[in-house]
Amino acid sequence: NKQRSSDINGYVALYGFWDKEIDSVDSYVSYEVDSNKLNSFREFITMAKSSGSKVVVIYSPIFLKFQKKQEITMCKDICSLENIPFLDFSKDTVFLKNKYLFKDVVHLNNTGATIFSNLICKKIKQEKQITQYFTLNINLFSVKLKKK
Repeated sequence: NKQRSSDINGYVALYGFWDKEIDSVDSYVSYEVDSNKLNSFREFITMAKSSGSKVVVIYSPIFLKFQKKQEITMCKDICSLENIPFLDFSKDTVFLKNKYLFKDVVHLNNTGATIFSNLICKKIKQEKQITQYFTLNINLFSVKLKKK
């Protein structure tokens, strides 16, 4: 069990850092998709778009080298069908080259989260000049919804 400090508008800072080297996954692992999560993802996109919000889907950095991940492919496909931007940071070298930005292989620590948040803000402003948007943060098997 992780001990967490209180959250700040949904954000919970993680402190400390990952002290192991990066792992590699050579093969594409297929697994059964949770249809409830997939339907929730699609419904959230539909509701956000129908309310007039701009939608951007973001896949967070992970400290793992891999060839292909099923959930990334599914997210890209759905975003393509919905004509919304998909920003994939899973293989971003800023993060892959620095284990000290991670609390564990799938969670950025507070320093990494700050760098990532600033990077996302700059990227969104550069691409679309979006002032009101929703972010879907998808990492591994969980879907976290956060209104920005």
